[in-house]
Amino acid sequence: MRQKDRSLFFICLAAMLWPVVVFIGYVYLHKPFSTTQLLGILQSLWQIIVVLLVISLAGGIGVLTRLRDMDIPPVSRAVLASALGLGAISIAVLLIGATIGVNFFLWICLIAGLVMLRKQIVLWWSYWGDAGNSFKETSKLGKMVLLLLAVILLCELMNVPGWDRNSHGARLGIGCDDFNGNCRFHGKTI
Repeated sequence: MRQKDRSLFFICLAAMLWPVVVFIGYVYLHKPFSTTQLLGILQSLWQIIVVLLVISLAGGIGVLTRLRDMDIPPVSRAVLASALGLGAISIAVLLIGATIGVNFFLWICLIAGLVMLRKQIVLWWSYWGDAGNSFKETSKLGKMVLLLLAVILLCELMNVPGWDRNSHGARLGIGCDDFNGNCRFHGKTI
């Protein structure tokens, strides 16, 4: 691996591991954490890391196509590559699940794919380096749409199961029955 590719790989690895470092510091400084809370947050971090690895693998699979020969911005190339790769991964998971079943074999495939496609994954991550320039060239409407999508993504990431409006509303005497739409306020159906 060339020096430039190696440094980009370590930058990407550091970017993925940074939330773990922040989390460890947060838990260390805020002592009243129960074991259940700690395990729940660690499970969420693990799921985020796995998703980043799967999307990186998808990007590496997409880079194997001839997208780099197309005359489109690098960020668009990165998005198209990840979409093509996710399509290929979904077909592979469907075939594996239909034939031998979903089991430990998928984890082996994920790790093997990450190792075999490491150069393509580094190239896919390098496509994202032009995101700042693409953002500067975007119109005001495009920037507002991106901002709205980022806010929606953050809201969805922060929506912890069990902390929805119904569980908070139950403490206040407010809640809705999702099956037939009956809502109550202080015990009275409205």
